[in-house]
Amino acid sequence: MDKYYFDLHIGESSWDRQCLELFKINVNKSILHNDYFNESSNNARLLKLIKIFFAVLFAFISNKKIIFTSINSESMIVQTLFAFYKKSFFLIPNVCGFKMEKHFGAKLYRYLITILKERVLVTDEVTFHCLKSYGAQPLGNIFELTKKTELPFSFIPNYIVVLPTPDTHSDLLDLVDKFYNFHFQAFNYLYRNQKNVYLVIHPRDRGYTTKELEKRKIPGSCIISNEKIKELENIVYVSGISSLCLNKRYSGKYGIWISMNKENVLKDEFKNCEKFLIDIKELA
Repeated sequence: MDKYYFDLHIGESSWDRQCLELFKINVNKSILHNDYFNESSNNARLLKLIKIFFAVLFAFISNKKIIFTSINSESMIVQTLFAFYKKSFFLIPNVCGFKMEKHFGAKLYRYLITILKERVLVTDEVTFHCLKSYGAQPLGNIFELTKKTELPFSFIPNYIVVLPTPDTHSDLLDLVDKFYNFHFQAFNYLYRNQKNVYLVIHPRDRGYTTKELEKRKIPGSCIISNEKIKELENIVYVSGISSLCLNKRYSGKYGIWISMNKENVLKDEFKNCEKFLIDIKELA
């Protein structure tokens, strides 16, 4: 399963397209319906749903192959309607478990995972661990986390603490402080231990995260941009749950999910994934 060709791609952001390229998946036409949430009004989402529906309908009528990479509701609604179509596939470009939430999007996701079975393609080891019992298939050399056996590093690392995105995930709105506190504590721990350490913000949550940084009086010099990361050597991404630690899409070869003092921020969908965690003290 090293190479695919699809006539139509329905994705969310530019990362979806980049992920396809990394796994040598070629597409004729790509529709990115929600690139970093630049358009978020209900009307805009309805228009996007309609656009996706007619694009998929035309591909279906023309007997074309379709690949979906978005887990947003407007895409999954259409994907659910065409789940019977054997030439449609669901590739998951970011780390996901078997979502346990009660909201509409999570219900759509669970339905697709269970009905599509081997037509669900995963790109990382954590997602495969969570979904393999439902028939999900791994793609080629899937993304992996750094293993404890690879520590200590033989080089001086540049640690990149990947800040979370709880403000734009409905299932995390009640846990915003918990997620930020965990990651800022990780940053402070590495900083106190005289490590080269930076913070990176997800573009989608930049506004929310900037307010958190100001509230906590963290200087802007601690923030590193995606482009600046590419100029560093010996990069090690650190997070409690981020996909970036797996796909390392900005640059680098190492990424770690951490626990601190036996505490972690794994969501319910990752409740059996403690084996992937490394205690932050192992990095000292």
